[in-house]
Amino acid sequence: MQSSLINGRYQIIETLGQGGFGDTFLVKDTQLPSRRQCVLKALKVQATSPQMVQEIQRRFQREAAILEGLGEHNTQIPRLYAYFEDQGKFYLVQEWIDGLTLQDIVRQRGCLSPEQVKMLLVDLLPVLQSIHDKYIIHRDIKPENIILRESDQKPVLIDFGAVKEALTTSIYPDGSSPVSVAIGTPGYMAPEQGTGRPVYSSDLYGLGFTAVYLLTGKSPQHFATDPQTGELIWQQDFPYLDIPLGQAIAKTLKFHPRDRFPTANAMLHELLKQAAQSQAATAPPLPIVSNPPTQQTANIHQTTATKVLGSPTQHPTFPTSATATSIAPTSSPLPSKKQSGGWKVGCALLFFSLFGLSLGLWFAFAILGRSQVQEFPTDSEEIEQPITDNPVEPQPEPQPEPEPEPEPQPEPEPEPEPEPEPEPQPQQPAFPLIQVGASEDDVRAAVGTTPTERRTGFWPNSIAILYQNYGPQNVSLGYVVDDQTFEVRQTEVTFPVGTDVSLIQTTATALIPEQVPPEILEAIADVHSGNSDLRSFRTKNYRGQIQRNDSGRLYLGFWDKDFHS
Repeated sequence: MQSSLINGRYQIIETLGQGGFGDTFLVKDTQLPSRRQCVLKALKVQATSPQMVQEIQRRFQREAAILEGLGEHNTQIPRLYAYFEDQGKFYLVQEWIDGLTLQDIVRQRGCLSPEQVKMLLVDLLPVLQSIHDKYIIHRDIKPENIILRESDQKPVLIDFGAVKEALTTSIYPDGSSPVSVAIGTPGYMAPEQGTGRPVYSSDLYGLGFTAVYLLTGKSPQHFATDPQTGELIWQQDFPYLDIPLGQAIAKTLKFHPRDRFPTANAMLHELLKQAAQSQAATAPPLPIVSNPPTQQTANIHQTTATKVLGSPTQHPTFPTSATATSIAPTSSPLPSKKQSGGWKVGCALLFFSLFGLSLGLWFAFAILGRSQVQEFPTDSEEIEQPITDNPVEPQPEPQPEPEPEPEPQPEPEPEPEPEPEPEPQPQQPAFPLIQVGASEDDVRAAVGTTPTERRTGFWPNSIAILYQNYGPQNVSLGYVVDDQTFEVRQTEVTFPVGTDVSLIQTTATALIPEQVPPEILEAIADVHSGNSDLRSFRTKNYRGQIQRNDSGRLYLGFWDKDFHS
């Protein structure tokens, strides 16, 4: 097999991996002048009827188109070079990433530091968000599927589990398929993913245990399981729960999806906020003195040793009010000879001051001794009061005038009770409501304007039509139609910030031909109130979701149940 060419083009260099879903090889493209190295994945498919083979071919084409779109729009996802079927086998040819997986790095170099793990998460979370924005769940996040690229040290996400699911899900004879099978790696696979019902936060669960492995070197298989809940008991072997990074990782590992971060962007925002708070806490304090030190302040820091070793003699200086708070002299200034005669002057001043004071007291007593002594009556003698001819009669004190009694105020009339306000009526959509199953001609007739954009859709055999900022309610309308039948397979409405929840709920009720269960209206209210950023829902024949995007607008979408399967 080593000597033969696959598809007459690809020469195998070495085997990179083998598993239940297929084999992976490092190959050389012999039809290119550069003989470029690529990764060739041979996928194992079990088909027992022509109908099953046809359905697998359709799924394989669809998943290959998805991988091509992902790799073209994100440099941290390998590009798809080719896909083909050869002798009943399905092959994918992808870009080869030169580097080590995170598992190899830990095995060769040891555990990573919290700061290194945080940088990896900050680099990976935008990649996950871009995948989720296209309604794709990776399903197999683990250290083996993340390569640290040698050229720029960026993490690259490989080996999407969605392709495995598409080619291995059991198919009924009529071409339909049962509920999604469990794709992933035990331990890194979220509980709901194990039942075949993954959600976007299932990828965050795998990313959380990847971070635990990078920090501790222990994979989930090393942790015991709670026999009552089935949860992994990992906290006792994780010494980072008391730091913000460890707390964020712990949130991704919650058993129920509602307790995790709702989106990859939400976790990224939390990590960036932690980094900003850490930088603010460790920032150096501003210096008290902003001016550069002068010659005077430099002299203060001169030590005794530098003086002894021959530095020029300088007069000691003292810090001014501007420098006293920030600089303290290392030694007390030595007294100079000019200060030695001061005590003589002080003694002379003190002597003359005492002499003058004594002379003044003597002079005062001499004057007082010459004056006559004044006699004062004793307590037993009565002091006669002078008598006047016209004694002054005491004037009567004026009596205050009585205050006037306040006039009686009329009693206030009772205020009329306000009439109860009528309950607000739910807002009605001022835009056309196009259900799944309508035609593109129906869309044009109902909307009545030229679309903002009409292009090839992301999904295979589809066309995307967009009307931006439509009508007085400023909504954006989107439709995905089949490029063969021109039938609407998915209908979308994006509402501006501040839209009343009743308008979104009324729109959802009108877009689904079936009876809308109350769970859908509750999910819309949950996202509208900010309790969640994403909620998915389903009815018998339709699937949908309500999501808050990065700009705060609310996206509401419904599609045929078989459209994304």
